[in-house]
Amino acid sequence: MGADLFESVRQIRVKENQMTYQTILPDIGLSPENRSAVVLILNGLLGDVSVLYVKTRSAHWNVRGLHFHHLHGLFEEQYGELARIGDEVAERVRILGGQPISTMTEFLEHTRLLELSPEFYPNTGAILEDLLQCHERVIHGIRAAADVCEKKHGDVGTTDLLTGVLEKHEKMAWVLRTSLEDFMRDAGEVSPVAASQHPAS
Repeated sequence: MGADLFESVRQIRVKENQMTYQTILPDIGLSPENRSAVVLILNGLLGDVSVLYVKTRSAHWNVRGLHFHHLHGLFEEQYGELARIGDEVAERVRILGGQPISTMTEFLEHTRLLELSPEFYPNTGAILEDLLQCHERVIHGIRAAADVCEKKHGDVGTTDLLTGVLEKHEKMAWVLRTSLEDFMRDAGEVSPVAASQHPAS
């Protein structure tokens, strides 16, 4: 019985691999060139969001200390939000007739974000600061992308999506910034970022 089932599944997979699919390109008032250019932009964002999702999930697993309860829940909330953003961006790619990137290799090839070295875990301050900087870098990228999508490629639909995604990243960055400030205050430390922005006189 098991062998028969396995063979049936194998034959179905062989037939699927032999099938050819006809792609019906979207007729939504955008040229193929503009659609392709926007898809490239969105896949770059998808790489950033996907890597940031993994980094936030890692923070959820590794955070320790007095702020554990608050931050453990916060990181869970934020990686859930990032998963939803990734879905929205990937669906927009499909709407435009493109193929969203979907493997870890592709995510790492397209992202502008860097990994946090494992040596910083479980340094709560370093984790918060790294995530905050990642969100701020994504925010800068989204602002530039939204401007290009609307003014250069005439894609107001993608611009609207990016505006919503921008606001979500801004809110997550705000919460992380406040959490970092609280952590540094309670630990009696100064963030390296804050120190560089406000040097001692």
